Amino acid sequence: MFFFGTSSVASSQGTIKVSDFSYEGNPVPLFGFVPNDYFNEDPSFDLRETLLDSNNFRDEGKVSSSVEFKPFILYISSGFLVENSKRKFDVFFC
Repeated sequence: MFFFGTSSVASSQGTIKVSDFSYEGNPVPLFGFVPNDYFNEDPSFDLRETLLDSNNFRDEGKVSSSVEFKPFILYISSGFLVENSKRKFDVFFC
């Protein structure tokens, strides 16, 4: 599961905010993939590698905004993803 903000939201903020589940909620959050009985290939490889490549972000990159990795969480609680009707992250990856 992941969600994205619209480009107008990201550009108006100047920074794309990214978060994820930490270990236990997601055994390899944004750090890699271990093949298992269900997946032989990493279904999120392209998204993860694009987000982690700093050359894709800033004026010279594909996206002029920068990326800010927020602290990862163990579970979603009330107010974590949305607060006062405003989304707190542009990408939540798990």
